[in-house]
Parts: sequence; structure tokens; C-alpha cells
Amino acid sequence: PFHTAREIANAKEIARTVQIMGADFIMSLGDNFYFTGVHDANDKRFQETFEDV
Repeated sequence: PFHTAREIANAKEIARTVQIMGADFIMSLGDNFYFTGVHDANDKRFQETFEDV
């Protein structure tokens, strides 16, 4: 439900890199805090994006 232009660009670059490398999978470890991301533990976005998945 939430995405930013930076997140979309990042996802496209990951997909391109995976295709070039012929990877079977990737492991994304961290880097889930962005300028327009979650503000605190009570943020609605935190609940909807991370906990209710």
C-alpha cells in the first residue's frame, strides 16, 4: 500500500542486477528505513507494511 519513487527505482535496479547475474534468489537484509518511511512504533504505516503482511 505504501511506496515511494526511491523504493520503486531500487526494486527495478535489483531486478536488473539479478537478471544480469543470473541469480536464483537474493537476500535483502535491512535498509528498510527511508526518508518518507515509518516515523515511530505506533505509525500506521509500520502496522500495515510490516505487521499485517
